[in-house]
This record gives sequence, C-alpha cells and structure tokens, in this order.
Amino acid sequence: MYEVETQELAASPMVLIAQLDALGPHFPLITECAEEYWAPTMGWRFLEFICGEIRVTTCLGALAEACLWKSGEDYEYDRDLARRRWG
Repeated sequence: MYEVETQELAASPMVLIAQLDALGPHFPLITECAEEYWAPTMGWRFLEFICGEIRVTTCLGALAEACLWKSGEDYEYDRDLARRRWG
C-alpha cells in the first residue's frame, strides 16, 4: 500500500469493468453502464483511481487482514449493486 500525490484524479467503480466484460459487447445498456464508470452516481464503495501520473510519497506496508476483509466486502456490495441495476 502506498501514499501518493497526483495532479488529476478520477475515481471509478472497479466492479463495472468486470460487469461490462461479463455482459458482453451486445449488452443493450452498455453505454449507460460505461457512463456510470466514468461519472459514478450510485454510491459505489470500491473505487479505482485513474490518473496520468503519480508520485509515491510513502510506502505504508501491507494491509492488515481486517482491511483486506473490508475491501472484499465493499467489492461484493458493488457487485450486488451492479447486478441489481444491469443484471
């Protein structure tokens, strides 16, 4: 785990990449799902951060087991949210 600095940052729900992949290119709401990825509105918990450049400022070491568990819980929450919205 690292602490970083960046100039520009975009937060997107990571689960939507897997959701779009699972639904395939002919999924009728693919545009809506992709738009939610780039401009999230639905209260996602597990986000990935996209930026052009980062600078690592501190190495924080490995995550505690409780943090890993919470991350998995948040991802599953997002997976359920995505499935309820897009199948």
